[in-house]
Amino acid sequence: MKIPKQEINRLLASVALGIRQSLDLEEILHKSVAEVRDFLECDRVIIYRFYPDWSGAVIVESVAQSQWSILGSRIKDPCFENTWVEYYQQGNVTARTDINQITIDPCYQELLQNFNVTANLVVPIIQTTSNQTIQLWGLLIAHQCQHSREWQEVEIEFLKQLTTQIGIAIAQAELLALTKYELRQRQLAQQKVQQARHFLQTTIDHLPVAVFVKDASQSNFGKFLLWNKASERMFGLRAEQALGKTVYDYFCFSEANLLNQQDQQAFETRTVIEIPEQIITIGTLGKKILRTTKVPIFDDLGQPEYLLCIAEDITRRHQAEVQLQQKSEELAAFSSNLKQLHRLNTTNYATFDQLFHDYVQTGCRIFGCSTGIVSHIEGDIYTIYAVTSDLTSLSPNQQFELGNTYCAEVVKQKKTIAYHCVGTIEELRSHPVYQNFKLETYIGTPIFVEQAIYGTLNFSSTKIRNLPFTSHEREIIEMMAQSIGKFINAHQIELQRQQAVVELQQAKQELEDRVKQRTEELSQTNQRLQQELYQRQQAQVALEESEARFRSMVNSFPMLVWVSGSDSHSTFFNQAWLEFTGRTMAEELAHGWSEGVHPDDQSQYFNTYQTAFNNRQPFQLEYRLKRADGEYRWMLDYGAPRFRPDGSFAGFIGSCLDISDRKQIEATLQESEKRWRTLLENVRLLVIGMDLQGRLDYANPFFLELMGYTVTEAIGKHFIDLVHPQNRQEAVKIFQSIIQPNSPYYYHHQKILLTKSGEEKRISWNSTQMCDLQGKPIGMMCIGEDITARHAMERMKDEFISVVSHELRTPLTSIHGALGLLVSGIVQPQSEQGQRIIKIAAESTESLVRLVNDILELERLESGKIDLIKKIVQVQEIMLKAIELVQLIANRAGIILEVTNQNLEFYGDCDRIVQVLTNLLTNAIKFSERGSRVWLDVVQQSDQILFVVQDQGRGIPSDKLETIFERFHQVDASDSRRKGGTGLGLAICRNIVEQHGGKIWAESIYGKGSNFFFTIPLVKADEINN
Repeated sequence: MKIPKQEINRLLASVALGIRQSLDLEEILHKSVAEVRDFLECDRVIIYRFYPDWSGAVIVESVAQSQWSILGSRIKDPCFENTWVEYYQQGNVTARTDINQITIDPCYQELLQNFNVTANLVVPIIQTTSNQTIQLWGLLIAHQCQHSREWQEVEIEFLKQLTTQIGIAIAQAELLALTKYELRQRQLAQQKVQQARHFLQTTIDHLPVAVFVKDASQSNFGKFLLWNKASERMFGLRAEQALGKTVYDYFCFSEANLLNQQDQQAFETRTVIEIPEQIITIGTLGKKILRTTKVPIFDDLGQPEYLLCIAEDITRRHQAEVQLQQKSEELAAFSSNLKQLHRLNTTNYATFDQLFHDYVQTGCRIFGCSTGIVSHIEGDIYTIYAVTSDLTSLSPNQQFELGNTYCAEVVKQKKTIAYHCVGTIEELRSHPVYQNFKLETYIGTPIFVEQAIYGTLNFSSTKIRNLPFTSHEREIIEMMAQSIGKFINAHQIELQRQQAVVELQQAKQELEDRVKQRTEELSQTNQRLQQELYQRQQAQVALEESEARFRSMVNSFPMLVWVSGSDSHSTFFNQAWLEFTGRTMAEELAHGWSEGVHPDDQSQYFNTYQTAFNNRQPFQLEYRLKRADGEYRWMLDYGAPRFRPDGSFAGFIGSCLDISDRKQIEATLQESEKRWRTLLENVRLLVIGMDLQGRLDYANPFFLELMGYTVTEAIGKHFIDLVHPQNRQEAVKIFQSIIQPNSPYYYHHQKILLTKSGEEKRISWNSTQMCDLQGKPIGMMCIGEDITARHAMERMKDEFISVVSHELRTPLTSIHGALGLLVSGIVQPQSEQGQRIIKIAAESTESLVRLVNDILELERLESGKIDLIKKIVQVQEIMLKAIELVQLIANRAGIILEVTNQNLEFYGDCDRIVQVLTNLLTNAIKFSERGSRVWLDVVQQSDQILFVVQDQGRGIPSDKLETIFERFHQVDASDSRRKGGTGLGLAICRNIVEQHGGKIWAESIYGKGSNFFFTIPLVKADEINN
């Protein structure tokens, strides 16, 4: 059978197209073997894939019958590499018609027989690798299993071209796999870079020093590219504030210029610049001393790329070094002063005058002062004990008032006081010492003797001291004062010792005299003690008898009684207690009774009891105690302290009463009150409570919401202030009647209340008396319903019925009279009078029909039974249509119509808007004088269209401008008879306009004409579609 060449080309094109459209190699291979088997109509087609050791496996197959399947078979032919690899790599094809009729290798023949092969066609699949080398990838093999077959040249050529396409697909698939692998590797590398960047950023952010990077490119030189957390703290700028900015944005020009020059120098010298100390002014943070390192970074071409800056704030370190130097100098002076102080303490002085004189002279040298004083203070008197000074006015034993010396503050604060420039202290410039002696420098400290201030040691000078007194200098003067105090104290002790020796000798003699006297008194006391011991024994017997009577009496009590000692341990429980708990006395003593207290109540009980025990005060407490049957019962425990006859504390005594039933009743009452309060708080009725003075003591949320008051404003307000003035007198009478004792009144009444804003609300009230448990009146409770809207509806209904009945009665009367004249024969229908009567009846009928139609239409509009048919309406079209409808009426009335038109459009019901315009134009014509004009105008506003109908008629009073839009309302009641009309036209107009989302109103000057306006909203195209 000869295969058409077109069919071969079609199959090859199909395979090539599949390769181009699909990247799935497995799909391409399966489709290829299936199309080859269909094309060759053979029993089996397989693709055999080689492994590196030239073994292989069947990876794809298409078989006519499942028993011929060899998919997945692994084949290892030791001779293949030497015999066939080079042959097939050269693109050669093997076509065997019948393996049983040709001479082939026996092993190969056995292999083919095992796979049921009779004839086969083998075409190599050659792959071109990425480095343009050719390698044998596999074999495309066609098998005939049941019979021999002659393979046509066209079939062989087809398979060779097909394997070429398959080779392309394999290369394409491997290229795709390689691309995917490289893409994955690139993604992993990018992730690692991101992780490294994140790690680096986190590390830099946690460094204790400021790290920031500047751009070194020529166009962006100096702009910050990186700004770590330490930089934010050091310079007071967040990263988002600093990045993209330069030093010129945040520092003064001179400092910024210096920093920029340093940056330039780093790149010019291509070296790292170290700046040990640099003072920088940082905004509101003030001056800081920084140690800075600047590292220039160049790109691969050697061009400046970045500048890495590392800054450390050494301000505190610098300050510490300065302070350390100052401290060192102070310590050196302190050491020298300590040597002077040691000399003073180790010198033996013959007199206090010598001691004090040496101390004040040494202190003057230490503190650089010209005056030194040791003073003695008694009360408010300051006495100079010893002094050395260049002021001749100061001398020993001289006295001053303490308040007129600098030492007054030393005595007041009981500590060292120092001034280095008194003239700069406002409150001291008027001080007597400064005024009299001009002493600028002063340091003074108290001299303590036996923890009391004996006097002061102070040094002063008329010269101003450059620096304040140091802490070491304060220590020196305090140590000097301590030494003086010790010397004075030792001297006083010696004087006291000598005095004590004299007093001791006197006391010895007095003691011997008193021993004799005391011996006689002890003998008498012994006799009295014997008598008291006997009396106490008698009292103990009486006490034991009293205790027995007490226990007998308490055990007869029905209530539970307990007694505790002065150590808070329980010592007694009566029989009622033991029967209630079902425990023995031994089990309850001490703190054993506490096992019966409910676990939730134990903490509260012990805290209360311990507080009362510590304060020796009575207490009262409710807690639960376990009864013998295991039930916890509520107990009311009252305890009181006990005292002995001598007033000493003896412990507590208490009694317990079972109040479980009372607690249950209280819980029931609380639940009931909660339900009622929930009802009152949520009911949509007004609920208020009043006391006997008529002031509100309760108001529920709905009352507050309706009246516009807050709880604070309402409570305490007198009810009469809420009542309308016309109802107040009656309201007072009802209130007085209800609160009378034994009042049977239960009032239902209506009253008008005034809200906080002054709005009137008609309320239907039910009021009743409130009494206490003894039946005594305590106030009044009122529950009300807001019937304001209902009352208004009823009034409107009455007015409507009245007007409608009048409007119906008038034409019906005319019709009835006319028909009566015609039926009775008094007037002949054909006569002129008869025709006039018939005309009157017809006009009355027409008026009646018009009235009924208007009422029905208004009712349908208000109830929503008429749906507006909305569409895009041309304003020019509806205005012309309305003019046409009323033109005849205008001509008859001699009225000139003028219209100003615009090319506008809106979304609405065309017929209904025409009805509104016609009604307004008809009214304007009706109430205008002959020869006058009526204008119809339209104006586009921002989001709406405004229609205007203007006339030159008689106008409308200002108090009628709102009511004319209500049902059956006309300016003059006679208009319905003289001008015609039902009084419903404007009400219909308002309903139509409002259903369009617009508004209608009138403006008028009485006697000069009226203007009627209405608006229709503009609707956008997308809103119309929605």
